[in-house]
Amino acid sequence: MGLLKMRSNRVKEEDRIERTIQSLLKLPENRKCINCNNLGPQYVCTTFSTFVCTNCSGVHREFTHRVKSLSVAKFTAEEVCALQAGGNELWMKNCFYLSHLPVHDHYGVAKIPHAQFETMEIDIYVIIKGFVIAHITTLMYTFS
Repeated sequence: MGLLKMRSNRVKEEDRIERTIQSLLKLPENRKCINCNNLGPQYVCTTFSTFVCTNCSGVHREFTHRVKSLSVAKFTAEEVCALQAGGNELWMKNCFYLSHLPVHDHYGVAKIPHAQFETMEIDIYVIIKGFVIAHITTLMYTFS
């Protein structure tokens, strides 16, 4: 009987996590890839708690960033909490590291052609990773 209850609780938790991720995907800032603005991101870069497209997920993997598929992977409660605290909105509001590029969308985030993103000499994420992780950690404790 105890095993059935544990399994039931685990299924409920997985359902709650899935619903939370789906609701996060409906937010305007998460409907586009944070790196290139392609519609309908299909991955999450868990290193930075951002939603990214298929092409950019490959680039993140090249930098050894952790990437998970939205349709296949199982997410932990901690990863979902980080997405709620961070997500694409955090990067849009606080990280104008791409503002030197000429073309911007209505969120103020630079549109980066995939080839340019792939060949950037400096891994911009590593430069500001400390700031973002500290900010997300602070927000996670706030949500707890």
